[in-house]
Amino acid sequence: QDELDVALIVLTLSDTIEFVNKSAKAYLEGWATRANRTIQTVGFRIHDVFPAYMTSGLHLMIQEAVNKQEYMEKEIFVEAIDTWLMVKIIPAAEEVYFYFKDISEGKETDNFFKSTSGHVLETMTLNSPTPVAVLNRQWDYIAVSESWKDVFKLSGTLRGRSHTQMVPWIPKDIKSAEAELLAGHEIKVEADEHMIGGQKEILNWNMVPWHDTEHRIAGYVAYAVPVTESMRLKSRESQDREREKQLAYHDILTGLPNRQLFYDRLNMALAQAYRQVTQVAVLFLDLDGFKAVNDNLGHDVGDILLKKVAERLTAIVRDTDTVARLGGDEFTVILTGISDQSHVAAIGDKIIKSISEPYKIGPNDVHVSTSIGASIYPDDGSSTTDIIKKSDQAMYHAKTTGKNRFVYFQHMESEKKDTEPEIVPVDDLASDLKTALQKNELT
Repeated sequence: QDELDVALIVLTLSDTIEFVNKSAKAYLEGWATRANRTIQTVGFRIHDVFPAYMTSGLHLMIQEAVNKQEYMEKEIFVEAIDTWLMVKIIPAAEEVYFYFKDISEGKETDNFFKSTSGHVLETMTLNSPTPVAVLNRQWDYIAVSESWKDVFKLSGTLRGRSHTQMVPWIPKDIKSAEAELLAGHEIKVEADEHMIGGQKEILNWNMVPWHDTEHRIAGYVAYAVPVTESMRLKSRESQDREREKQLAYHDILTGLPNRQLFYDRLNMALAQAYRQVTQVAVLFLDLDGFKAVNDNLGHDVGDILLKKVAERLTAIVRDTDTVARLGGDEFTVILTGISDQSHVAAIGDKIIKSISEPYKIGPNDVHVSTSIGASIYPDDGSSTTDIIKKSDQAMYHAKTTGKNRFVYFQHMESEKKDTEPEIVPVDDLASDLKTALQKNELT
């Protein structure tokens, strides 16, 4: 074995060198001398002795031969020493016979940098505005664009350096990725997040095989397109659309559904109640004494009061119900899935009690109450227009018969009396008189 013109290294199963013949020793010492290194062989790990052992794919080849206990033969190009080798691996029970021979002569056209197509591809890569890298089959860099360096914050010469050590992305399953690429397929990964230079970046990856002059797959071309800004722009646009939708369907002051969304929700609630043979209740609320708050304490206090009323209403009803503000001091509540009208009355009583509690706004204890009218689907009507109209009428009746009341539309008629005078609440009259004095409207 020592006299063979083919280099031989005998390895233990743990990659320790047991024996090198004269040819192997000459190759190893020659490569070490060109790299200004000195080496020792027997008793040392092969990856400390053999150039680019880990990145050239040799370790994978030996590992596969050992695992399968099969003879393997392959031509490989070792970028680090610019050399083509014919490699033969023979696994034994306790050791591995690793034969190799320099076959670079006659293989010049297979070397990427010595082929015409290689020069063209390298030139295209270096000048590409898209971050692109050309790799050999051992995942070492052959050429990279300046934009690739910029994206990944790299500098200096990358040729011969391992992609797996330089860039925070490589297919998770290298073997399956290689199988896909060697079969001529493309690999794509979209919206991949990485920390680069301390910042989160989002990249779209593409990887395709490239061929040498003899139409053999000699390596891979990787494209990394930064999409961080475009993704952020899309996110901002989505947020803007969401805000526009919020403004279109929600009250700006309280954040509650507005009149349009209230009508949509009521339509859906009535349709569901029809299918499930249940009832829907609509409560129409108007605050008592709100005008006096605005006139005496100012609109800022009035706005705060409306927000607090909205919070109290929302806290009383279920998540499946809807509280909406129609405008001014008018609110509505949709109660769905009603099977017993006593539940509606209980909610109405809770609302009256809650709204009547004082509100602490700045130095002021503000007091208001509410008048509530209720209508029930399908007893009081079968359309949204009927249900809203009748709950509004019931609310007006509650307001004109003493305020701070809850009235069903069904009970309203029995309460009415033809001789009943119109009641003008004192607090509203006082507010109206004050405004009239300020505007010189008394005659």
